[in-house]
Amino acid sequence: MVKKAKPINFNDIEKKYAKVNSYETYVVDVETNSVIKYNPLFDKKKIQALKVELFEKLKYSKEQEINFLENDFEFYNYIYFLTIKYFTHFKDMIADDFETQIIQMEKLVSTGLFELILIDVLPEDEMQKVFDAVLDAIELAERAVAIEEQFKLDMKKKTSNPVVRERLGING
Repeated sequence: MVKKAKPINFNDIEKKYAKVNSYETYVVDVETNSVIKYNPLFDKKKIQALKVELFEKLKYSKEQEINFLENDFEFYNYIYFLTIKYFTHFKDMIADDFETQIIQMEKLVSTGLFELILIDVLPEDEMQKVFDAVLDAIELAERAVAIEEQFKLDMKKKTSNPVVRERLGING
């Protein structure tokens, strides 16, 4: 017997929203009662905010010539760090400025909490959603750059107007 289709109503949305914004508790140390509070489901708006911060910090690090995020290892670790920031109770404790974030990330790594949170606390499938979103954004940006470069090549061939060439950044 096939169940009758049930349209989604706003109560269903409210229930899902409550789950997305809830925290669960992971006990780090029973003796000291140290815990990490985390989101078992990741809010898509927070993933968007994470991506914005990631790309802002990438831009900032290049502008300030900070030699960080220059290899895949550092880049992926920084994404993990931002995942910890956005999906644990550490959100309000992690700095907004990039230099302080690097120090905080190193402290999390040195104490073993970084690895603990990534392996034992945060759900792997939810972390994968973050990486998928970041990689999709990178791919989209790369395609946009390729399209822009192709456009410039086409315009270089088609126009001799110096004003147009200058605005497009075409030399020669």
